[in-house]
Amino acid sequence: MSARDTSRPTAAAKAAARRFAGYASPRIAIEALRNAVAQSDALFPLSVIGLLAGFVSGLVIVAFRLLTEHALVRAGLMDNAENFEALNWQWRLALPIAGGLARPCGQAPGKWDRHMS
Repeated sequence: MSARDTSRPTAAAKAAARRFAGYASPRIAIEALRNAVAQSDALFPLSVIGLLAGFVSGLVIVAFRLLTEHALVRAGLMDNAENFEALNWQWRLALPIAGGLARPCGQAPGKWDRHMS
């Protein structure tokens, strides 16, 4: 390991992460968290991480639903966001097709697209 290699924290950095409640950098804080959850008695930190992940996932789902429903109302296609049956059959056909085509036409091919074909 060379003197300029900073990919691994030094022993002094690990000791500092354990000593201080306020961390000098996010990298040291993440390393301290990684060391804490690697222990066999890390049930509480893993539970907190699981709760935070679930909360963030729920927020993303709710935000996406509100965005899609209210976009249709603001565009004037619907009077009520819960009444999809009131859409004309042309819109009920065109909206899912447009959503399916929006991703392939709107993005440049990435590294994962090569594996899909």
